[in-house]
Amino acid sequence: MTKTAQTDRKQLPPYLPYRTFSNTLAGWRAALPGRIDRSVLGSYSGAMQGWVLASLRYFSLIDADGHPTGKLREVVSAEGERRTELLLALVHDGYPFLFGTGFDIASGTAAQLEEKFKDTGAKGDTVRRCMGFFMGLAKDAGVSLSPYLRPARRKASNGRKKAQPRKPQPEPEPAPPSTSSDDGRASRPDFQVLYELLDPESMDDGEQQAVWTLLMYVKRKGG
Repeated sequence: MTKTAQTDRKQLPPYLPYRTFSNTLAGWRAALPGRIDRSVLGSYSGAMQGWVLASLRYFSLIDADGHPTGKLREVVSAEGERRTELLLALVHDGYPFLFGTGFDIASGTAAQLEEKFKDTGAKGDTVRRCMGFFMGLAKDAGVSLSPYLRPARRKASNGRKKAQPRKPQPEPEPAPPSTSSDDGRASRPDFQVLYELLDPESMDDGEQQAVWTLLMYVKRKGG
């Protein structure tokens, strides 16, 4: 393992979605940028840009200044068996704590794998995401994984908002009888027209409240 790789071990293992990482490398197959920085990752959010750059540094695919290393050039351009070999090398270089430490990648359990990633300093949901990235990379590298290795699903939050019961609307006061004008047309106060528009069966809470508030205002102002 190179000195750079050993230094990078101080970082947390990658925890972005593996497919994002893989698709990023595939997108550089036609033309690899001379420097990998946020300007070439403009289609990603700021947080995702940071995760991609951290992952590239973790595997020593870019140097401290963001320039592609020979390893990155090889991985991006390789195909078939050669690509699988290079990805396998990333697995072994990037996850030494999973090999030769008493943990069997072919028969270990999810709980054991979780413990290994927690030992790197990962906490909370980051552990699950680290496991997901590792298993995606290992699968592409042809590693035979234990059938018991499954990243724990994110627990559903107990703090989900519950549907609030609809507040009962106050009963409107009876509308005064309408009067008729000389030409026979109904002559009604404005608030009575609004009252007739108040139809709780076809209106949501916000609409009911809006009409009711306006009705009370108009009536208070004298119709």
